[in-house]
Amino acid sequence: MDIIMIGISIEQADLALLGRVSFTDTAKLDMMNLLRERGIEAAVILSTCNRSEMYLSADAQKAAEAADLYRSFFHLPAEAQTDVLHGEAACRRLFEVCAGLRSLVPGEDQILAQVREALRFSQALGGMDKRLHLIFSRALSCARTIRSELRAGERPLSLAALGIQFLRQKTVLAERSILILGAGKMAQLILAYLDDSGARVSLACRSKAQAHALCEAHPNLRVISFDARAKLVRSADIVIGATSAPHLVVHAADLEAGKTQFFLDLASPCDLDPAIATMAGKTLIDLETLKQASSVNEARRRQLMCQASAYIEPALQRCMQELSLVVLDPAYASMQERCEQICAQSYDFLLHRLSLDERERHILRKTLRASLFRLMQEPFQAMKQLAPQEQESCAEMLQKLFGGERR
Repeated sequence: MDIIMIGISIEQADLALLGRVSFTDTAKLDMMNLLRERGIEAAVILSTCNRSEMYLSADAQKAAEAADLYRSFFHLPAEAQTDVLHGEAACRRLFEVCAGLRSLVPGEDQILAQVREALRFSQALGGMDKRLHLIFSRALSCARTIRSELRAGERPLSLAALGIQFLRQKTVLAERSILILGAGKMAQLILAYLDDSGARVSLACRSKAQAHALCEAHPNLRVISFDARAKLVRSADIVIGATSAPHLVVHAADLEAGKTQFFLDLASPCDLDPAIATMAGKTLIDLETLKQASSVNEARRRQLMCQASAYIEPALQRCMQELSLVVLDPAYASMQERCEQICAQSYDFLLHRLSLDERERHILRKTLRASLFRLMQEPFQAMKQLAPQEQESCAEMLQKLFGGERR
């Protein structure tokens, strides 16, 4: 048995092909059933916008069948390149994916949640064995260490996250009055980042339906008509532009001179008059500033991700060592059970021939068990030093000797 990875990722496929091989939950169920029909019981399917991958616990013959199944399941053309990785290469891929090394956004955090969800889905279907559980738990643990120590996530790339970070550097958000102009995707991201800020947030938009939906998602949000924005623009501590308007929606002439205010412009073209930056008491953070910061953060993230290999390689090698010992588990269990049987039989035999008190009986049982298990431990310690193929041969032989009918 080995760990197998079969799939397609953004590294060798365009978005059109990735969309074609995307797994819905229903498709995952269908694939898991088809794998089981072919004798593959353990599988985890990871499907994101950047990858469509299956991690399997299977032998080489079953892996080839599964690769053919993947191609036929999605009706892939012959020229479509599908990765099929075995053993350490498959495990390395998972470690790198979890760490964010293979993401379009280097060091992204979202992939960890996606991997955990894929794991939970497989567990709910009974599609997990000890091998897969081992590599996924070790890969996730390694990724958490990388995230904690390299702190790449503290260098945001999204303009919304950067905008809030810049505002936090300029002023305290708690108890501040914030006005968001617009109700599109960017405005919704800003709302999510402000949820735990303690600020008093208002939003100006034209759509009543959007206003209702946003109020349901953010109960403390105050929504006003876009046409009624002028008064709040003048009085708010912070104004954030996030509309899709083709023209300026806030002019410098509309503002009160001397009043301390902070402005964040996330719109393209600009929502906020660039002349605001020249006014006394006014601070303007524009889109160009955020884009430059995003480029700097991305470059730094890529540097940090190069350092991540120093964490991945030793963790991967420890995982491979643990994985190599999994093959011994059934043989160890068989021998352990046989040792318990012999211990019980020998104890009963001696008990009927010796006159022992309670303490002596306890010592006898303990001595018999320790002796038998020491006899068992020594060959298993030696087997751990063998090559994987030799371990598998020894394990099969031990199961034949100590398993089977006696179990």
